[in-house]
Amino acid sequence: MLSADARESSKIDRVKVLNADKDKIAKLPENYLANTNKEELCLEYVRNFNERFATLYPDKEPLYNVAENEYGVQKFVCTTLRPTLLPFRQVYDLHDAADLVANFLHYEPLEEALSPPSYLPSPSQVMEWGCGDSFDFAMLLCSFLLGAGYDAFVVHGRAPIDVCLRNQSKITCPLLVAEAEEQATLEAEAKYNQEQAESAKPSKYLMPPQASLVSAYEQAEAKLHRANRHHSNHGHGHHHRHSSHHRSEAKALNDSDWLPLEVKEEWMESEEKETGEQGEQVDPLNGKRHHCWVLVRGGKRNVEGFKFIEPSTGMIYEANDSPHGEVFAIFNDQNYFVKLPSLSSSSSSASLSQSGESSKETDEMRRRVEPHENSFDTLNRTQWECVFVDPAKLLEEKELLKENMDDGEPGSPLSAIPSPPPTMNEPSSPTASSKGGGGSSPKNSHAGALKTQLMANDFVAHDDRDNILDLPPSWVGKLSFNNGVLSLKYPPMGSRTVIYRKCKLELFADNIHNQGLVRRITIYRDEAQTVVDERREFFKNRRDKLNIRIRRPLEGKFVDSFLPGRVGGLRQMTEWAGVRREIDFYPIARQDGFLRREEDMGVKIIDRFTGRSDGMCYRSATLTEERSGAANMLWVLPAGGVRGGTYDLVAHKMAIKYERKSIPMNFEDENANLDQLAKRSFYLSEYRVRSQYHIKPGQVQPNEVTHYSDRRGSVGLGPREENELSAVILAERECLAAVKNAQLEMNELTLQRRKEESETSLALDEPIFEAAPKKLQANKNKEGDDTQREIKEGQTQPTVDYLTPFLTGLKDTTGVKLTKEEATRVRESCLRSLKERLLERANIIQNRLNVENVRLSKRQATFQRNASRDADPAAEEDFERFCADTMFTIGILEQRLVSHEESALNKYKALDEKLGKDPRLAALLT
Repeated sequence: MLSADARESSKIDRVKVLNADKDKIAKLPENYLANTNKEELCLEYVRNFNERFATLYPDKEPLYNVAENEYGVQKFVCTTLRPTLLPFRQVYDLHDAADLVANFLHYEPLEEALSPPSYLPSPSQVMEWGCGDSFDFAMLLCSFLLGAGYDAFVVHGRAPIDVCLRNQSKITCPLLVAEAEEQATLEAEAKYNQEQAESAKPSKYLMPPQASLVSAYEQAEAKLHRANRHHSNHGHGHHHRHSSHHRSEAKALNDSDWLPLEVKEEWMESEEKETGEQGEQVDPLNGKRHHCWVLVRGGKRNVEGFKFIEPSTGMIYEANDSPHGEVFAIFNDQNYFVKLPSLSSSSSSASLSQSGESSKETDEMRRRVEPHENSFDTLNRTQWECVFVDPAKLLEEKELLKENMDDGEPGSPLSAIPSPPPTMNEPSSPTASSKGGGGSSPKNSHAGALKTQLMANDFVAHDDRDNILDLPPSWVGKLSFNNGVLSLKYPPMGSRTVIYRKCKLELFADNIHNQGLVRRITIYRDEAQTVVDERREFFKNRRDKLNIRIRRPLEGKFVDSFLPGRVGGLRQMTEWAGVRREIDFYPIARQDGFLRREEDMGVKIIDRFTGRSDGMCYRSATLTEERSGAANMLWVLPAGGVRGGTYDLVAHKMAIKYERKSIPMNFEDENANLDQLAKRSFYLSEYRVRSQYHIKPGQVQPNEVTHYSDRRGSVGLGPREENELSAVILAERECLAAVKNAQLEMNELTLQRRKEESETSLALDEPIFEAAPKKLQANKNKEGDDTQREIKEGQTQPTVDYLTPFLTGLKDTTGVKLTKEEATRVRESCLRSLKERLLERANIIQNRLNVENVRLSKRQATFQRNASRDADPAAEEDFERFCADTMFTIGILEQRLVSHEESALNKYKALDEKLGKDPRLAALLT
């Protein structure tokens, strides 16, 4: 059987290869190759438990609590878990840990679908292999969750074929579901806020709301759509759970009189089609396939209720809404708990057997208990039986039983407790059982069982607690992750592909894809995934700050979203190929307050602004396509051939809108009577300008003024009207220039985006936590290379002798010692030269210190002379700043001079000692 990724089980082959590596086996700890005495005692106790369980419940599946590890040594499954808390954020939170395990390992189906695996390797070996079955996934994930503080269990049970093979092609992509839920939440919040705002402004003229008319036809259509979507999302694994519900729903719809005939026919056709498809694809092993997943109980780490985690996909379900089937047992690193058959099913089975029904019908009545019908309270002994006795929990049960139990009094709550099945850990009495013979009533037998259990609890909690066998420690070594492998996310190539219903999800590790792509979602229109409806690409660490790219090829729509920090403040660019373009900006990143640009290709351009000092919020330009070439060049925009043609874009109308300034409207205030410009329209071909003003208090119609930019009718205008006309003409020129500049900027932006998209490989920015270690390692390698180069150069180049300048004029001293007079002369010359250099350096520092002191004295004298004549605050501030800077420089020079004097003495002494030890000056010692 192949998984959805076309992989088959190769665990047995991997185990054979592993056991053939003798060198690795020789380095292993003893726990991997043999059992300790305590582990052997534990295995003997577990085998005894299994024999009792098989005797009491012969119809139940054999327990899978002892399994061979990768080296063929039998281990108790609880000791194979290794709770580990790693210093990585990816394995600390529930969702992150589930995604990590699901993406880090390659999934393989079980060797035999009807039985557990023959080997249960250690989680560390599973990480080394990089692949495993559902049991390996669950063991690794549970180890991480236990180490992170979750109340986690490994669950052994049954599951449908789609879950066992990790086939997700019948469910909707979880990312799309989460996005739809988030969008619905936002819409609901917006609707609620709008209703609250409307209700906060009551009006006596408000019309009463009309009664909502509900269409029965539309309700039936919606119900049909939901049912079909429910069928397609849950697949065959859920069919056995919901088929009866759909049949009853179909019957109710068919029997209804108000439902239109065509809706009834459509519903019945869809039911017949779905039934036929399911009949063709029925799994012969449905409800029998073994599987393993993880349970997380509430109470720790802010988890509420019971959560099921499918480790092969990383999906988290509520226990009552999970695709998994019957549960056999759950276990963690503390204990192993067996799911006991329900009392109702047992009694039903017994009644059927007594009435002469066949064994097949009896097995059918013993229906499998699904996860949502389970109570995962392991203290409930009517549903769960533990392998190892926990004295603390038994003491807790004893306290609970003492509170609710009355010793033989009539009306005690003992009779109200349902009779539990027999347990393997409580002491049994052969004599009592033989004498009972089945003649006692269930009530009396239950009372005896509870009293016996209470006596056992007393015995365990007080008299013989030390004789209880506790669980051995885990034999698995500490789990560890390599940071480099962890950053790869999807080893070995750093990528994964998941097929969903009408959707394909591609995942990439950070900085693996040459375009910085980390996720790609392709949405199809058909089930066969041949027609692409939408493609969404998510990027990370791109230098152009591209974050999301959306392509809808059937509509010709392209959407690019950017993160803050891009030059120009670009936020989003939306384009319908050759028809329309919308460009949004981050206004806080621009000085002109540019917010949005809407452009209908060759028709109209609209620019929107916010937060401008002049109050402008809108600017538009209406365009025409001129092909004759006779257009006025003053009105032509720099955007010829927008759709690939050879024509000019000519602006024949422009408009500017302004916001109303926040001036208090007081009739006594003279500012209230000033006209505030609301809109100004420029009709370029008509040389006409129309100015509209905001309505002033007390006005009904806004003021409107028309000017002509060609100065027609301007003869005889007064100075005020002439100034207004000149201002309007200037505003027209400025508006036209602004439109051209904005169009030029958009053209450059478009060309830059095309250039960025045409590059096959982009330079990506690495996060600081990844770049810093690499830079540090590169610096270390560079220093090592420089050291090696210096060593090589030192071996090939002669070294400089510090006595060479002072040996000039003397005879060749190679192999010959100097005389005492020559050695004395060389020593004195060398010390004198050092002394002169040290004194020269001290004089330089002293001279600079004197200059700064003189400057400070002169400036202080000048300030004192001028202070009596004019008290200028700016001059005082400048003088204080100068004094502070000069005093700082003087302090540094003084410290340097003191440090030089101390170091000069040490240098002189060191040179004197070096000269005394030089073998060429050995004559000085005679």
